[in-house]
Amino acid sequence: MRRVLLAVVFGFLAYPAVAGEENLCSSHEVEVVACTLETNNQVLSICADDGLGKTFYRLGNEKHLELEVEFSGQHRIMRWVDPATYVTFFGFNKGAHTYIVGVPQEVYGARSFSFVQKVGSRVDFNAPAFCTSPSFGEKSFINEAIKDVGHSVMNDEGFFLPQAVNRDKQETR
Repeated sequence: MRRVLLAVVFGFLAYPAVAGEENLCSSHEVEVVACTLETNNQVLSICADDGLGKTFYRLGNEKHLELEVEFSGQHRIMRWVDPATYVTFFGFNKGAHTYIVGVPQEVYGARSFSFVQKVGSRVDFNAPAFCTSPSFGEKSFINEAIKDVGHSVMNDEGFFLPQAVNRDKQETR
């Protein structure tokens, strides 16, 4: 499993860094994450409005949003940094699905990635939707709608990461 995670993390190096990535954030919002997914050319954005204390996950394009999820102090998006790979993960459950976005450390050619899966299933690091270019927004941005969590909380919230990433839990799910 560790090899699979490392392959995903180091697999980001296929594209050079590109500035000016399209995003779905409004002018008064901070771009936390934004990228175009290579599988369907949809734009994925996580945008924060510090004045309102809200954060938004948006997927689609400027003409049509396929999905928009609003987070606040009562309903927060989770953020977690994997200390082995320095990937920052954002995740949440909506309905029967779990949405996870991974943003690698800022190195030349690194690309973000995304997973959508059934709630309660493990992340399949063999099948990410890669972004066409990096996403180096304000991934460390702090507001009340973003909850920083650790390994065990991620699993308690329903984000089941493979054993290579999940070092706090010894049992196999």
